[in-house]
Amino acid sequence: MNKIFLGLGSNFGDRQANLEKCINLLQNIPGLFIIKVSSIYETEPVGYILQDRFLNMVLEVDYYKTPFNLLAGIKLIEKSMCRNTSFRWGPRNIDIDILYFGGYIITTPVLCIPHSEVSKRMFVLKPLAEIAPGFLCPVSGLNMIRLREACTDESEIVQYKCFEKKPLLNNIN
Repeated sequence: MNKIFLGLGSNFGDRQANLEKCINLLQNIPGLFIIKVSSIYETEPVGYILQDRFLNMVLEVDYYKTPFNLLAGIKLIEKSMCRNTSFRWGPRNIDIDILYFGGYIITTPVLCIPHSEVSKRMFVLKPLAEIAPGFLCPVSGLNMIRLREACTDESEIVQYKCFEKKPLLNNIN
């Protein structure tokens, strides 16, 4: 079984509701089961900085199909949530990234696993280290605590909310 981690982010509209809706939609992907959910963190935007702050979080999921099948399911969710960004790193109501898919290393024009920016982004590493401190990056061999400690990203990250088990998140442990 693969340890799979997804990064979720939103900075447009009702950010928390967008994350919750995304989690509910992810549960509808056949073969996907949510195992752990990090806290939600409010973070500064990266790249294009003249936009609202993001809410970010990480999920650990089990999934019994291929990384490309998962990517297809994610793209359908983003489309169903009317994800619209007119330029790279622009505002968006939802962003879903496959951060890790077990020990897979994939580099194609449509999918890069591990995600190419994971080791450079504290808004990813902080929630990853929260829910999977011992998970080893298949590229560097470092666990998430060590990757977080080595990260030079100094952007502000504030815990926004501990994600508690709620009826709408019925299969989260």
